[in-house]
Amino acid sequence: MQKLIGKDIESARAFRKEVDYARQLAQMSTSEDQIRFYKANILPVKADEKQIANEEVQILTDAKARGVNLPEALYREAGLK
Repeated sequence: MQKLIGKDIESARAFRKEVDYARQLAQMSTSEDQIRFYKANILPVKADEKQIANEEVQILTDAKARGVNLPEALYREAGLK
């Protein structure tokens, strides 16, 4: 459960970073600057978010395989019925 909570915290940090970057992006005057900024900052954060989500699913998959009793909603949300 500790690993899962750690991933949730990591995910929240990445999401906050993405929102901050989106605010900065909205302030940019040219579409060229926006595209450069998006590629340099937002795309890497989105990739991080995807990686964190995959790691979270792996933690849940391992927990279920070991018979760890977690709320069924956690397994269901991860696509593990």
